[in-house]
Amino acid sequence: IETVAVGSDVTLYKISGDECGESTLDAKYESAAISFAGLKEGTCASQGYTVDDGTTVEKVPVIGSVTVHKYTKAAEIETVAVGSDVTLYKISGDECGESTLDAKYESAAISFAGLKEGTCASQGYTVDDGTTVEKVPVIGSVTVHKYTKAAEIETVAVG
Repeated sequence: IETVAVGSDVTLYKISGDECGESTLDAKYESAAISFAGLKEGTCASQGYTVDDGTTVEKVPVIGSVTVHKYTKAAEIETVAVGSDVTLYKISGDECGESTLDAKYESAAISFAGLKEGTCASQGYTVDDGTTVEKVPVIGSVTVHKYTKAAEIETVAVG
């Protein structure tokens, strides 16, 4: 027989999809809520769900009306070490352009300029074809190293 202090409350939660629902009930209902509704003791915040997503009132047999506080997780923010650099490239025609930028600009450079992480050499572009400086919104002046592929030499068997 489980003994529970009269009037003591317990906070229970349940995660469903990308949302967590949390309710505080009289502790005498805890075992039934865990067994039949799949709730767990604890809070949504303890599971990383901290953004308020509203409140609903649900009718529960025996208990009656139960207020459920809904929460979602905060949007994840990509963190990049300050001062870390990334090398990006873009192939256009028979030329490859390569730049090394502060990593904080990487996602924008990939999304808006179509650059890819890596080097021109990794794509077979190894012959230096000069350097240009381009003005880029937000970033400013960016040095672009240009490369082409080495000319293929045709070998002919003599004989």
